[in-house]
Amino acid sequence: ASGDAARQKMQIKSFTAWVNLHLNKASLNVDDLKTDFCDGIKLLRLVEIISEEELGKYNKNPSSKFQKVENLNIPLKFINSFLVDVGIRNSYSAENILEENTTLILGMVWSLILRYSVQEVSEGDKTAKEGLLLWAKTKVGEVSKGAISINNFHTSWQDGIAFNALIQAYRPDLVDYQKLNPKSKMENLDHAFELAHSALDIPKLLDAQDMVTMRPDEKSVMTYVSFFWKCFAANKRKKIAGERIAHHDTAVHSLLQVAPDLPRSRAQLLCWP
Repeated sequence: ASGDAARQKMQIKSFTAWVNLHLNKASLNVDDLKTDFCDGIKLLRLVEIISEEELGKYNKNPSSKFQKVENLNIPLKFINSFLVDVGIRNSYSAENILEENTTLILGMVWSLILRYSVQEVSEGDKTAKEGLLLWAKTKVGEVSKGAISINNFHTSWQDGIAFNALIQAYRPDLVDYQKLNPKSKMENLDHAFELAHSALDIPKLLDAQDMVTMRPDEKSVMTYVSFFWKCFAANKRKKIAGERIAHHDTAVHSLLQVAPDLPRSRAQLLCWP
């Protein structure tokens, strides 16, 4: 039971950071997941920000329980509509939030993380979790030539080496995981979290102390690793776009070399016989 409490504490920390990362875009934030969603406004705004959809009118200053329930029902209807798709059997109600049921509130936030941070990674018939694990395994394997094994989202990440290897796969100029001592777990984890934050703009969702002193919470580690996937995916898109532009510029340049008499500008084109 004490292990469950410690894992829940880790989840609260990482999920709160994830929520605030999105709410900050609307100059909002939550301090306590258990109480800060009670009037429905922050939950509604969070869902609007991450889904990029307008959810409609709501009570801006809810004072009665009825108004709070009305507000909560708007984002909860949206959340409950996709739960089956992400493999969650629960559904969530306004009462769960008004009763400050931490377990169910964390479950609800997890469903949003799964849908909007992890789900994109799924490959073929693999679940989002399997897809993310396979991706991390492949990236870390490329760097370590199979020397680092990634089998899960808890103990495989405890000594910090895998996080550093993941950064190395993305930016080999930043770190060489082989220079790290696997026994210096705290230092390795802090090094990776600091580096990911300063160089890759990945928020610090995890705490080195928590990672080392207990079996890490799987959902928290998945949430954190999903940011690396997003980072890689964005970089890949930029690279492809850059290659297309370069290809286009080369083609234009070649055309001008081949046909030096072609008009070079719109003005010349208008006067061209």
